[in-house]
Amino acid sequence: MLIQTLREVEQRGLVHRRVYNVVPSKVEYELTPLGRTFAQPIEMLYQWGEANQPVLDQTEQYANKAAAEIRIPND
Repeated sequence: MLIQTLREVEQRGLVHRRVYNVVPSKVEYELTPLGRTFAQPIEMLYQWGEANQPVLDQTEQYANKAAAEIRIPND
């Protein structure tokens, strides 16, 4: 799954992949200039999540409780 994701972001131009001809194999990934522009919105999203964590936790607890109340027992 990780390899597939890395290949996809490489194809989209967000990272550059460097393969070394050594044993054991070695591969490095580096953000491209386009990838670096993507880092700021991701950081902002992370900060939003941290700032709103209590509300998100409360919402999740409420949803879990509601789901448990509507479950129908197996016969």
